[in-house]
Amino acid sequence: MKRTSLITGIATVLLAATAVGAQTLHIGPPGPDRAPVVPDAERANAGLPAWLAGTWAMEAGARWADAVWTSPRGGMILGLGRKGFGAEQESWEALRIVRTKAGVISLTARRAGGAELDYPLAVAAAESIEFANAAHTPQRIRLWRAGQLLMTETSALDGSEAERMNYRPVETGVKD
Repeated sequence: MKRTSLITGIATVLLAATAVGAQTLHIGPPGPDRAPVVPDAERANAGLPAWLAGTWAMEAGARWADAVWTSPRGGMILGLGRKGFGAEQESWEALRIVRTKAGVISLTARRAGGAELDYPLAVAAAESIEFANAAHTPQRIRLWRAGQLLMTETSALDGSEAERMNYRPVETGVKD
């Protein structure tokens, strides 16, 4: 009977390990040699600017712009934006910020009718991120939070030819 209980106990532990997936199952008390397991989703999204997520709008007279950014998931954040004047849309763009399995973070932008442009990460802080590539125009893309606002700036590497936009959050009723 005791042998059957031992086999049942081992089978239960193995089933629990299978249910957990690829994570390591630790049996016994925690110790310094047993760091907590970081789920793959957290590892994939590490360093991605979760503070970008949301729907954003900018209005300055008749000039307007909208932007939508998803929450990080699967090592990626997706964004889309459009700009216009009055009732006319002037441009749109699709963006993605990715963290590769090697841990490299980059932004890829595609404007209406244009090719995809890749920008490697240049600088990142708690609520700001900057991407740069001297081969493209613009050469630098910077995003940051200033309180409730989302700020964006595109420019040459030296900061000249800067175009700055200030977006306010827009309540959509949609929750992630």
